[in-house]
Amino acid sequence: MLTKDQIKKKLKSDSEYELPDSASDQEWDWYVEAKDEIKAGHEDYEGVDNQYRQDEDSWKDEDYNEDWENNY
Repeated sequence: MLTKDQIKKKLKSDSEYELPDSASDQEWDWYVEAKDEIKAGHEDYEGVDNQYRQDEDSWKDEDYNEDWENNY
């Protein structure tokens, strides 16, 4: 049985990779999850952080946040 990480690695190296017909239901669930994560770009793979996650809060203004926290 393959793990989700093994499936993800195979998909990263070959985007056309398909599980064999003998794959378990769990492997198929992981396969679909891994494909979705890769397609959406929401995975951390081999220590590389997703750029969106690193910058998702960068738009916030410090003064605005302090005002919001102090007044609401």
